[in-house]
Amino acid sequence: MNMHTTTSEETGRIIADVLAIEPHEVHPSSRFVEDLGGESIDFLELSFQLERHYGVRMNLQAMAGSNNLPTDAQGRVTPEGLEQMKRDYPFLDHQAFAADPQMSRFMELITVEAITRFVQQSVSHEVAGPAPRHIDDEAVAEGGQQGTLGELPG
Repeated sequence: MNMHTTTSEETGRIIADVLAIEPHEVHPSSRFVEDLGGESIDFLELSFQLERHYGVRMNLQAMAGSNNLPTDAQGRVTPEGLEQMKRDYPFLDHQAFAADPQMSRFMELITVEAITRFVQQSVSHEVAGPAPRHIDDEAVAEGGQQGTLGELPG
């Protein structure tokens, strides 16, 4: 079993848990919002659960919101925005979106497969990047900020 298969299965299970659905309902092509019924609060919970499972920061809200992509007066992502999207999220289906780049359609791109690839990208950047991080379970248990990541004690 390769890393992608393992990550895909684990991520699918976590998505099913967060959305309180059966794991067999989660498929790589399932869209998080349209097909699985996810909402914005679910992205927050999913980020927390993925961070907890993989031990690295996962900012799914940034991908799901993508409010930083420039749009024109009609709400279409500009060519510069499409290039930024390709750089930031190379695993999204850019060709299908570029045909009708309405920002209102962006959430259609957030599939289980896209989330899995986002997880893999986050894990690989963390491995190659900054010092290890961990979730401060004591702060969570004591009612602190849920999902806060802290540096490992030195």
